[in-house]
Amino acid sequence: MEPLRQIIFQSDSHGVGFFPGLAKPVVIDPAALGEEDAARLQALAEDARFFELPSEVGQPRAGAADYQCDVLTIDDGTATHTVRAMMPIADPALKALLDAVRAHVKAIRAAARR
Repeated sequence: MEPLRQIIFQSDSHGVGFFPGLAKPVVIDPAALGEEDAARLQALAEDARFFELPSEVGQPRAGAADYQCDVLTIDDGTATHTVRAMMPIADPALKALLDAVRAHVKAIRAAARR
């Protein structure tokens, strides 16, 4: 995998728990992060074998009216891949990647509110 050039994260909720502000895509530029953070995201994407994952991972629980999924797109300069991951995420490597991305998204949204 080439160095990550861009990460786009979007949370997609269906049902009563829909919040438009949280549904807006957030773009993370790994080059703008510190070297350690960028390397960690790179390692997590490689551990999750992100570019080998299917475009949809998991499915809502049977009978679920409300469900959430995260949509993650990663561009490494040679390829772009998008994965739509339904909650709860069973794959620990993908969960670790999404948890790290969500932490950066939270910081970006907090900075935007200031």
